[in-house]
Amino acid sequence: MKTTDGADDAWAAVADPLPGAREDADGPRGERGERAGAEPPPSDGPRPDPADRLAEEARKLAEALAGQAAVLRGRVVEPLVRKHPEAAAHLGAAGYELKAAYRAFVADKERRWASRAARAERVDLDDD
Repeated sequence: MKTTDGADDAWAAVADPLPGAREDADGPRGERGERAGAEPPPSDGPRPDPADRLAEEARKLAEALAGQAAVLRGRVVEPLVRKHPEAAAHLGAAGYELKAAYRAFVADKERRWASRAARAERVDLDDD
């Protein structure tokens, strides 16, 4: 594939669609937007705690993202690094500098926060 200036597009050569990405996005759905085959929530039993449900959904999302990131790394990132090692080294150095700048910023804010004198407030617990 060529870019608008006529050069070869390195990204298009290695970035095939992720397997199953389209099927997941366009998969069959039930009446209320639920996936086909998913069990409906129990209507007469004890309901799980909303925080537990949220934690479970967050865990599932993190697992799915980690899996897709591994696929993306294997199919896109590694071939680009092999083709353009000087660009990868440059981006790695830039990332290291950003991390160092962020750490310096946070350390400065923590130092300022810790050095502030706490205001003393007298609390009277007597009922006079």
